[in-house]
Amino acid sequence: MTMRVRAAETGDILAISTLLLEDAKTREALNPPLWAIAPDAAARVMASLETISNPFTGPIRHHWIVAEENGAILAVAHAANVPPPPIIDLAGATAGVLLDDCHFAADADISSALLQSAEQVLADAGAILFVAATPKDWTTRTSFLAAAGYETTTLYMAKTGFLTDRVSGTARLATDADIEGIVRLSARHRAQLQIASPVFWHIHAEADARFAGWMRTSLTLPDRAMFVSGPRDSIDGYIIAQPGSPLHLPPAHDVNRIGMIDDFYAVAFEQPETESSQTGGPAVLLSAAEGAFHGKNIDTALAICPARMTGKADFLLSHGYTVANLWMVKTKRLRS
Repeated sequence: MTMRVRAAETGDILAISTLLLEDAKTREALNPPLWAIAPDAAARVMASLETISNPFTGPIRHHWIVAEENGAILAVAHAANVPPPPIIDLAGATAGVLLDDCHFAADADISSALLQSAEQVLADAGAILFVAATPKDWTTRTSFLAAAGYETTTLYMAKTGFLTDRVSGTARLATDADIEGIVRLSARHRAQLQIASPVFWHIHAEADARFAGWMRTSLTLPDRAMFVSGPRDSIDGYIIAQPGSPLHLPPAHDVNRIGMIDDFYAVAFEQPETESSQTGGPAVLLSAAEGAFHGKNIDTALAICPARMTGKADFLLSHGYTVANLWMVKTKRLRS
C-alpha cells in the first residue's frame, strides 16, 4: 500500500468534510453542551473548507494537508499561521496552530507523517513555534501529541448554566479611567506567564502600551463587556466577557452559542490558598461576566486559563468550570 501526504485540493472537500463531521460526533459525546453539533453542521464545515482555495482570513493564513493511502484520504490537518497577540513578541514571525478540526488516523505512522508535514508547512510560512488544540478527554489525541513533543500550556475551562443571583460585592463596567490600572495588573500577570512558559509567552518590550491600546479599543466594541473590581484608584481585578471565536471552536459547532472569558486576572489569584481567592474580587468579576452572557441568552462559557496558574484554575473549578480543551505547545522549535 502507498501512503503519501500532500496539500489538500478542492476535489478533496467532500472526503475531508466527512472526516470532520465524524470528529464532531466524538467531541459532542465528550461534552454535549459545549460541543453540540449545529443543525447546519455540514454546511458550516463545507464553508470552512473554502480556505483550501482562499487561504487567508484577515491576517491568518490557513493550510489543509491530507494523508492518503491508495487514493483514500485517511487523515487531515488544518493548520494556520496566526500573528501573536499584541503583548507577545515573536520577532515578526507567527505561531503555527494546529486547530481542533484536524482528523488524525488510527495508524500512528500516518498521523506522525501528517503532523511532521504540517509543522514543516507552518515553519516554511513563518512559524517559529507550534501549538495544537485538542479536547482534554480525547486521550488518544492528547497522548499522540504528547509523544510528538507537545506540552499543555493553556486550559480551556467550560461551564454551562449560570446563576442569575449575584455574589456579595461589586464589579462595575470598566471605563477609560481604569485602563492604567488594568495595564498594571496585566503586567503582573504577564510576568507570571513568562516564567511559566517562556517559549509560548515571550513578552513584547512594548507590551504595556500595546495592551493599553487594545483595551481602549475593546471598550468601544459592543459585542463584549469589561468589568473591574476594587477601588477606583487601585483596582484589584478585571475580566472581559466576549464572543466565542472560530479559532477556538470547530465549524461543526455553533460558535454563537459560546461566550469566551479570555482576559481575567485578579490579585487574589496570587494567593490561591486564601479565602479571598475563592470569593471577593474574582467571584464578583466572574458573576458579572456570566451575567453579561446570560443577558445575551448565552448559557455556556469557555474560560481561558494558563495551565500553571493553579490559583486561577482552582478558582474556576470551584465555580463549576471543568477543563474541556487544551492548547499544547511544542517546546522545541523546528529546524529545517
